Amino acid sequence: APPLPQGLKAFSDEEISDATGSVFQRVRPTSSLDTSHRIVDKHRPNGDASSALQATLNHHAVLVHGPPGTGKVTFSVACLDMRGSCLRPGHAVALAAGSNTAVDQPALAMIEARRQRRLDHDTGFPDKFVRLAKKDRVNEALVDLTPEGHYRSARGDFPFQDGDKSQGFRPYKASLL
Repeated sequence: APPLPQGLKAFSDEEISDATGSVFQRVRPTSSLDTSHRIVDKHRPNGDASSALQATLNHHAVLVHGPPGTGKVTFSVACLDMRGSCLRPGHAVALAAGSNTAVDQPALAMIEARRQRRLDHDTGFPDKFVRLAKKDRVNEALVDLTPEGHYRSARGDFPFQDGDKSQGFRPYKASLL
């Protein structure tokens, strides 16, 4: 392998995945097959998606793509539920997409699944889920999932005049991520 540029260091998979706060972390295995079967039964992903759902636990990143109507949102919600239910303390699951709508659809579906009691009891939604975006880009139904929304839920108010750019708010925001 070619040498790394000065100042960069190579890390093993274990160093990357086991460090709290790391971007790439392996989720701990589900406590039992019952958990994964229960999540598959609750979300009912179509076609081969149920076996793909279980396979996602073996990978750091999962890419979900396909034409409209193929079950991407349903699969994403089931995947978020599965991963959320087997997170190590201090670890998180990231959902990223090329547009706000593509992130919002699974997040809104998670809210609906929670309302319908289809989320696993260990998922930790919404406490373990944070919606990051510019304030004017967040769907109104997802405001409580923003760092400011989490702060308001935990403390009852939001005393920072300059919003999430406030020096006093930054440590709290960092603790969510």
